[in-house]
Amino acid sequence: MQRVCLAFLLILITAPSAAQFAQEEVDHAGGVLNPSDFSWYYYLEQMKRFPERIGIICYNAYIVEKAGLHEEGFRFFSECAKRGSSSAMIQMSLYYDTGFQQNDTHIPPNPKLSTLWLKRAAEAGHPLAKKHYGQRLMKGIGTERNVTEAKSWLRDAAIQPN
Repeated sequence: MQRVCLAFLLILITAPSAAQFAQEEVDHAGGVLNPSDFSWYYYLEQMKRFPERIGIICYNAYIVEKAGLHEEGFRFFSECAKRGSSSAMIQMSLYYDTGFQQNDTHIPPNPKLSTLWLKRAAEAGHPLAKKHYGQRLMKGIGTERNVTEAKSWLRDAAIQPN
């Protein structure tokens, strides 16, 4: 019995899997299986098809960015931020806070745009964005200094659970 089980297991391990022969981009009613393109364009299509999955889809923008593809990362994060991802809004704030250059794309530091993206993320309810936006209001970075409003944002960030 043990030999039969061992032989069966060996056949399973060494036999080619049907998945190895799967054709790319087989179109089914629910969408495309085995897509060949996992660029940010693929995820842009996913954002259109599954808007409720924006957070999971936009997580891949971090992978694109960490791979050193700053132009694509910027476009990916920009699209995610426009569609309401507060985490992507914070990343857009970082882009404009520090600026970057890659190939033909040059994004100079822009404190006003950086603060604007932080404000949008704070208004969307992101606790870290509330804290940083409050700090910028307190110091007048990228916006007019407003201590009263800064205290309100900082208080709200402090009491909000993460």
